[in-house]
Amino acid sequence: MPRELAHQLRDSGAVYLLCADSAIDTGIEAAKLAGLDPAERVFVFNSKIFDGPGAPGTQGIKGCPYWSALMASEDEARGFQWDDLTGPGECHTTLALNYSSGTTGVPKGVEITHKNYISNTLQVAKIAQNAPDYAIRNARARWLCFLPLYHAYGQTYFIAGALNRGIPVYIMPKFDFLQVLEYVQKFRITDFALVPPIAVALAKHPAVSNYDLSSIEAMGCGAAPLGRDVAAQLEKRLGQRVNLKQGWGMTEYAERP
Repeated sequence: MPRELAHQLRDSGAVYLLCADSAIDTGIEAAKLAGLDPAERVFVFNSKIFDGPGAPGTQGIKGCPYWSALMASEDEARGFQWDDLTGPGECHTTLALNYSSGTTGVPKGVEITHKNYISNTLQVAKIAQNAPDYAIRNARARWLCFLPLYHAYGQTYFIAGALNRGIPVYIMPKFDFLQVLEYVQKFRITDFALVPPIAVALAKHPAVSNYDLSSIEAMGCGAAPLGRDVAAQLEKRLGQRVNLKQGWGMTEYAERP
């Protein structure tokens, strides 16, 4: 909703909005409500830029520029350097602001620090590294992102975790259960990062039997509790090859001190 997005723009102090071309009308209206000029502050965002300069879909629409306008030239980018964050308190500076619905009122922005993400990324990686054949498994790993990237779960795994371990990620623009099954089979996805409703569908949906999911080597589920009976059903459906692990986390508990 434009009103909800406008609240987040105002609350965060955002100066730019990268907006999917399919949602540009919502982005324009939200920007206006937040006091931002869409012609200067709303940028059309999609993956067409990787098809080459001037590819269809890389032009601005409805008066909003394309997001490539924010990118530095190759010559300028050569001089960029990452902050090492070794100074006093620098690791506690904000990396991301995730909006959680909370329990009352409007969504609240939760400040996630660099230390939060680095710690969590290394924790998750360490669990995988405990496997005796980790190097071989990591080399063949392929992940499918169907979780929202505005959620800490999706961010941690498919942005920070994947980059840290050098794992390719296939990102779906939106969740579609049958397409998930299709892409697992097509791209030989090795890991499932699940939430309970999707785990239930994998355990019970009749269409699962029509797809080859033999590439799956690891499964994890989070965001809410999952009953052991469903986990057992899913493990059985995958031939008892994989044990479904559960993790627990909460965006609000990761906020800066």
